[in-house]
Amino acid sequence: MKGSATRRIAAVLMAPATILATLAILANAALVAPGAPPEMLRAAGTLNLGLSAVLIALIVHDLAHWIAARAAGFRAVEATVGPFAFAPSRRGLHLRVVTSWRALRGGLLVEPHGERRMNGRWAMVAFAGPAASLALGVATISLAPVIAIASLLRFALSAMPIGVRGEPNDGAQVLLLAGGGAAADRFLALFRIAGAQRAGQRPRSWPDRWTADAIAIHDGTAAEAAGCVAAFRRALDGCAHEKAAMLLDRALSLRAALPARAACALLADAAYFEARIHDDAARAQVWLDEAAGRRPACPVAVGRASAAVKLASGDFAGGAAAARTALEDLERVERAERRTQPMESDWLREMIARAECAAVLPAEFLAAS
Repeated sequence: MKGSATRRIAAVLMAPATILATLAILANAALVAPGAPPEMLRAAGTLNLGLSAVLIALIVHDLAHWIAARAAGFRAVEATVGPFAFAPSRRGLHLRVVTSWRALRGGLLVEPHGERRMNGRWAMVAFAGPAASLALGVATISLAPVIAIASLLRFALSAMPIGVRGEPNDGAQVLLLAGGGAAADRFLALFRIAGAQRAGQRPRSWPDRWTADAIAIHDGTAAEAAGCVAAFRRALDGCAHEKAAMLLDRALSLRAALPARAACALLADAAYFEARIHDDAARAQVWLDEAAGRRPACPVAVGRASAAVKLASGDFAGGAAAARTALEDLERVERAERRTQPMESDWLREMIARAECAAVLPAEFLAAS
């Protein structure tokens, strides 16, 4: 617990908004400090100007994506604009500060809406950001050269068709969608799935086409791994256990391609599956040990898997305690992110109910269920 709190504090202190705000405060403090030498004043002014230019370039670029998404008929479920992320909820608009430098490059999740001309519609959204950055850079090149430089740099970084940790940037997305084919279909399927998850949809409610497109290509990439994970969770949520087992094996063979947190969650899912579906506590424990050793950790998924392993081992009291702790962690995450994860909640509550039934029902009944 102490280590977890230390990591959370470190994440807050090293968050981009914290560091940028600290730099701005120091720069402004230097500007108003009595008797500050001219060199310090010049450095503080340059730092202030640079920070302002970067912030303007980020906001213009990200707002262009959001405006284009609205124009294309998408409903944003989360949009990152500069150092802030906005997520509409039933209680209004939820604002949070981004906690990683990776998130600072922007992002947009939309709730799936319609299937007509998806390639062209999302290509327009992806193109809007670089176009806005280029327009701002050209428009300010003589009036505000620092803003122009920041905006043109943002344009160059987003327009060059490259991938960042396996995720295509704006330019790569436009090229991918313009080319069409199975790769474009997989990208759009994963994009739809991400938006549906953020909107609180259960995997079993996703259309068949999404997961079919997500696993159609065998190329050993992070995209294939993510598609297999999504398809596994949909099959498991829909009680298609044989299909889920095949997809799980395929996903596990690709776990090295996944980001660390996603790999941790997949391993925890494997432990949960072996314990709850196959009632094999020993095999499940192997996957759970590997998941628990991953950093960064995935406490909700690991807690759920730990509860399942204890139940499969006959430790109903320990299983109930682990499931309740995981449920508390889940509710904390849901409050912080203003979203629901109904599948996780239902699985945890089902294990708690099963453990409570063990106190009054014969062991033969539980084994049969």
